[in-house]
Amino acid sequence: MKYNPEVLNALRELRHARAWLGTVDERKAKFLTLHAALCAIYGKSTALVFNISEPETERGSGSYQRRIDRITLTGKISVVTYLHCFSYVANGSSRRKAIEWSVSLYQRIFRRSAATMTTDGYLIVKPNTNPGRN
Repeated sequence: MKYNPEVLNALRELRHARAWLGTVDERKAKFLTLHAALCAIYGKSTALVFNISEPETERGSGSYQRRIDRITLTGKISVVTYLHCFSYVANGSSRRKAIEWSVSLYQRIFRRSAATMTTDGYLIVKPNTNPGRN
């Protein structure tokens, strides 16, 4: 899959910032920086809100509410979940495209982490997470 080079750079910056490290508030700030960059690249003004507390849940969830143009991340801050939600902003309403875009982009930028993931239906997850829980 081909990506806008600016998108790849924005994700590399998130990787460099170590998005998985820090307090929930520190991680939220890293994701808000990525979100601002992606919105600028795509000419969007989508809101990003978090329903996350410490400690985070084992697995996160997210949604894109097109009518109000808002992404909500719930339970755990997840790069793949965020990318999946943002794909609806950038690419429209195709679920298949959102999955392909988010998973392949994650695998391209976060290669080491992606190599440890397993599949759960159409999702990629850490092998130690329980698919039945959020």
